[in-house]
Amino acid sequence: MQSIENQVRERVARFLEVTSVSIPLMNAPMAEVSGPALTAAVCRAGGLGVLADELLPEALSNAIDEVRRLAGADARFAVNLRVPPAKAPTPEGIDCQRRMLAALEDLAADLGLEPNTIEELPDFDAQFDVLLEKHVPVVSVTFGGLREEYDERLKEAGTVWMGTATTLREAKVLRAAGADLVVVQGIEAGGPRLNFESSDDEAAVGMSVLTTHAARATRLPVIASGGIAEPQQVYGALAAGASAVMVGSALLRTVESTASASFKTVLPLLTDVSMRLTRCFNGRLTRVYPSELVQALDEAGLIYAPYPLQREVMRPILRAAAQQGRDDLACLPAGQSAMLAREESVEAVAARLMSFVPI
Repeated sequence: MQSIENQVRERVARFLEVTSVSIPLMNAPMAEVSGPALTAAVCRAGGLGVLADELLPEALSNAIDEVRRLAGADARFAVNLRVPPAKAPTPEGIDCQRRMLAALEDLAADLGLEPNTIEELPDFDAQFDVLLEKHVPVVSVTFGGLREEYDERLKEAGTVWMGTATTLREAKVLRAAGADLVVVQGIEAGGPRLNFESSDDEAAVGMSVLTTHAARATRLPVIASGGIAEPQQVYGALAAGASAVMVGSALLRTVESTASASFKTVLPLLTDVSMRLTRCFNGRLTRVYPSELVQALDEAGLIYAPYPLQREVMRPILRAAAQQGRDDLACLPAGQSAMLAREESVEAVAARLMSFVPI
């Protein structure tokens, strides 16, 4: 029987072969903080940088160019896209969105927004076309798997793609859809829960358990995410069956992170119970450090609109708040190991996290 170290070495080697990078590390596609600078820094450190997903096609094209400018024309990186909902909004959901707009009318006006301002999801097909035109090496998708036509277009282009699962069932769906790799999101992770076939209750699975099951069942390289911020946690995820790890909160305090200075300052003061799951930002359960806005909305007992209708309401508010430096209104995603983030460069984080990994 192989030793655990040799098993880890083989799994890591498979990830490196599929992605053509030199270390088994990815950053989470954190829309609030992982812009081109952070993505490129992960690439320069030897990992697979992941560009966040909420950009309109033209801005996405420019961001891809910026990653290549910062990391090199031959950089290996991924761009994440959100798969659009399979079903149209229901009349009940639309009515709930109207009530949310009314409830937030005074706040929106205070931020200088026009009444009933919403921001819809970027056009998925237009984003997808940009990725093909720009010959992006790796495509990542969340909130679902790809339909056959998209899988075929990526395979024709020689592009590797991965999806994100929160349960074993979802991991199997991604394998059947043609994914080359599977990211598993444990309940420990910050940001929105990415379940798409499983209920919120079913998707409350820990990272190490999910990693083991998904690796055995799919036989694909699995990338573990959720609560990973120390080298021991990296090795534990790899020993559990992962071929690589994805980290988010561990990068929040880096030089390249665009998180606000005040958020970076508060992170070391957090405890294991500081974070909260809320639906206020997008209608999905989202693990965040609760800003004053989160506390006020949750305590008001408002009924949030379903995803993506709640997101459409909140995105203009969040964007205006960020531009005006209103941290009290910010979305501050943070996982259960966020307090372990250190004030250092992405390169230093990568070197530290990889210190126990046999490559």
